[in-house]
Amino acid sequence: MSEKLMMQTTTTPRRRKTRKKSLLAQFILSILAFAVWLGLVYTGYWYIEMRMTENYLRTQKLVEQSIQSVQETNALRVQELEDKLSALNSEMVEIKEALRDADDTLSESNATREQLNRRIEDLDQQLEELRKSLEILKGN
Repeated sequence: MSEKLMMQTTTTPRRRKTRKKSLLAQFILSILAFAVWLGLVYTGYWYIEMRMTENYLRTQKLVEQSIQSVQETNALRVQELEDKLSALNSEMVEIKEALRDADDTLSESNATREQLNRRIEDLDQQLEELRKSLEILKGN
């Protein structure tokens, strides 16, 4: 029995050493696994951050291009409207001049009509006087 006892005593420290080694190995493996996990988390965060930055820059570029396109289109349309407004203004000036000329012509026409009416009245009076004179001459 003493051999058995000795064996048990000698095997027990070995088990303790093996157990300590296995606990140490588990601890190291746990730390390594945690470090790998942290590395993966950081890499994932870095990748997502990079993609978000790329998407932001791409979106910002598209927005700026859209704004520039709208500004160019608006500038063209404003120029077209200014040209049309200028043309309308010119046409209005021409119409005002034509109306002024027509008004002057109508005023002159009325004056001429009045002069003609007076002349006709004068001629009617002279004709009447000539009839009276003719009647006097016939009567004699």
